[in-house]
Amino acid sequence: GGEPYTAEPVPSRGLPTRRDLLEERLLALIPMVTEEIREKELANHYLIFTAASNQELFDALTGSRERTSTPHIVEALDILRFKGEVLAQMTEDISEEFMACKRELEKECIRERLLKLGSEIETREKTGDQHGVTVLLQNFRELSDTLRKLN
Repeated sequence: GGEPYTAEPVPSRGLPTRRDLLEERLLALIPMVTEEIREKELANHYLIFTAASNQELFDALTGSRERTSTPHIVEALDILRFKGEVLAQMTEDISEEFMACKRELEKECIRERLLKLGSEIETREKTGDQHGVTVLLQNFRELSDTLRKLN
């Protein structure tokens, strides 16, 4: 006899989400693609990083901000560089992988933004703010079109 075995519940933040994985993969791939592809693909993007540290890494990798040499950023960049080298060995076309990853991450970011816009629109409708609703609906339509083009 004895008690039946039950698994410990997994802490909700324990497992990375699909978006977390996409963010990390994209960051690891940035140094692996040519500057031409990097500039073309990242010129206009809809990327919003969930963690401030990922945004810092993105800025450091794309040169959109002065490189900060804080120890945690330097260490994180080294780890990303290593992950990128591993991905490059496992991937036939690293540029194609980078573009697919960026597109998937953008879709995640846009979907999240659409959900937020949807609830903002609902709130504005309840308060009778017609102008606000009109502006948000326009924004919603533009993002929806962008999402359709990415699919």
